[in-house]
Amino acid sequence: MRPPDAHGVAQATRAARAEALAQFVALLDVAKENGDVPGEADNLALARFYMAVVQGMAVQARDGADVDTLGTLVDSYRPGLHIGPPATDPGCADYDARFLH
Repeated sequence: MRPPDAHGVAQATRAARAEALAQFVALLDVAKENGDVPGEADNLALARFYMAVVQGMAVQARDGADVDTLGTLVDSYRPGLHIGPPATDPGCADYDARFLH
């Protein structure tokens, strides 16, 4: 069996990150149109910020951080993001969907 081509894996990973960034920007564009993101916001910069947070949380999860720990990270950003109920609130309608599946 031939070992994976590291260059090919790097290209695929880079493409996946670029697609995720584009999806974040698209979501922020819709949020801006709906008035949920200020009109002067730089959606690309915000998307890069969110990607950095998600990637950092992925590293922490890989190192053993549990759902409650990661949920507190989300909750610490919540006031500035103007988003729904705390992620660690089991009463949140999509708590199970976001954290248990």
